[in-house]
Amino acid sequence: MIMPNHSVSAMTGALFVVLVSCWPVLGDDSPILHALAMHGEAAFPDGPQAPFDWVNADAPQGGTLRLAETGTFDSMNPYIVFGLPARGLGLVFQSLLFRSPDEPFTLYPQLAQGIQLADDRSWIIFHLDPGARFQDGTPVTSGDVLFTFNALLSDGKPHTQTYYAGVTQARAIDELTIRFDLVPGNWELPMILGLMPVMSEAYFEEIPFERTSLEIPLGTGPYKVALIEPGQRVIYQRDPDYWGNDLASSAGRYNFETIEYTWIRDSNVALQTFLAGDGDLRFEADPLRWATGYESPAVEAGRIIREEIPAMRPSGLFAVVWNQRRPPFDDIRVREALGLAFDFRLDQ
Repeated sequence: MIMPNHSVSAMTGALFVVLVSCWPVLGDDSPILHALAMHGEAAFPDGPQAPFDWVNADAPQGGTLRLAETGTFDSMNPYIVFGLPARGLGLVFQSLLFRSPDEPFTLYPQLAQGIQLADDRSWIIFHLDPGARFQDGTPVTSGDVLFTFNALLSDGKPHTQTYYAGVTQARAIDELTIRFDLVPGNWELPMILGLMPVMSEAYFEEIPFERTSLEIPLGTGPYKVALIEPGQRVIYQRDPDYWGNDLASSAGRYNFETIEYTWIRDSNVALQTFLAGDGDLRFEADPLRWATGYESPAVEAGRIIREEIPAMRPSGLFAVVWNQRRPPFDDIRVREALGLAFDFRLDQ
């Protein structure tokens, strides 16, 4: 077919316009990164290529971990304002990137296998892993990311809405690529977006996102919800078909076959239940209970081992602070007397 010269010129001009308009959307020539650090360089700039130093890659797998929580729950959606979400849902839902525990301000690939980032952090592009799957086998797409972002922006918790308000535009480039344009000057916002969970748009077509629900959630994580006893118990079962089983970042992790959470209304009852053997691990946050509450035959016999693990990071203050410039706390004898009023040694 022979076309007039003016027609060819018109088509060439139209093609030129399309290319120019798409060029900045794709991120120019920015390299694809496999780590995102707040400051400086990541320990693994090419992403994890081997098991992390903080895991035992040869750890045995199997068994059940029993944990107890105080209170109750009435929701399996931890991202909305309403309801009391069950603990452990981080085993089910995953984010675009994840934080390595020994690098608190560095993120590595999870559902996104790579990113592109403007030098001034005014935009970020996530490239999804083509192998990422929800637990029903459906692929994770940029449409799911866009749905999650809009749902959290409109119906998520207030802090999430505040953070995401810094996004000026979110758009899917293709099935596996999504771009976020950001207000300038917020150096942390790309990392906050990297920690955004990704939920299935199709799943929430049947279940309203903004309402509490006790339906079994659909995530992308290494564990599925096997059982829900409302307000009392949730059992998570390791998913043998987890899409990320072969990733280097998964080695040595997710070793328990099942993880069981049980809710107990009273904290003192929860402690006595644990001392009686109905539980495998307990995190104690109360210094008084730590000092006086574990006088038990199980502890004396070595069936329960108390261990202090230094956090090695800043923490909140759990204490009473005296204003020593005002009476009576300006008198050291008063302060010493108050210390003696405790029924345990303060330096233990």
